Amino acid sequence: AMKSEQEMLKYRNFGKKSLNEIKAKLEQLGLSLGQKIDERLLDKGVNS
Repeated sequence: AMKSEQEMLKYRNFGKKSLNEIKAKLEQLGLSLGQKIDERLLDKGVNS
């Protein structure tokens, strides 16, 4: 979620269809591309 659309499209074999799929999944999770996320929360993982 922290990367922008432009950053994602730079990956090899990653195109508009993949980008749209990622955006749809993030939306289901209440997230979006380019979000700022508190890195302290990333260290806690899913088990917190």
